[in-house]
Amino acid sequence: MAGVTPWYLKKPRVPATGAKRPRRKAPGALERPVQRGVIELLETLGLRVAAVPNGAMLAGNAASRARLMKALKKDGLRPGFPDLIVMGRKPGQIGVLECKREKDGRLSVEQKEWRDFFIEVGHPWACVTSVDEALAAIKSWGWLA
Repeated sequence: MAGVTPWYLKKPRVPATGAKRPRRKAPGALERPVQRGVIELLETLGLRVAAVPNGAMLAGNAASRARLMKALKKDGLRPGFPDLIVMGRKPGQIGVLECKREKDGRLSVEQKEWRDFFIEVGHPWACVTSVDEALAAIKSWGWLA
């Protein structure tokens, strides 16, 4: 459809005042340690894992971060894309994992759209908040005994 902006190119919503809301830290493990633990586990099981650094913190002032983000989007960065791409030991075994903190880890609108896309095209997708959940997901995909 002409004139319609794809969801992955839309600008994030900003509060009406333009001020940032203070970030509230939820209890429980943060996302990064969960993701690192999942990577370590899956690699010890002989699976290949690649991280997608969509949540990376950019350096510089607001203007330079905005320019860099614009360039990264042109280079293929897509908001909401899953954190980990997992490749199994057999042809065609490609799945994705979205890692979330143990408490209050919610999917964004963009993450839900990516989830729906992967499921629609037949690639395994899972949202995990622990190493145990990641292991259960991989087993549910039929990749491990």
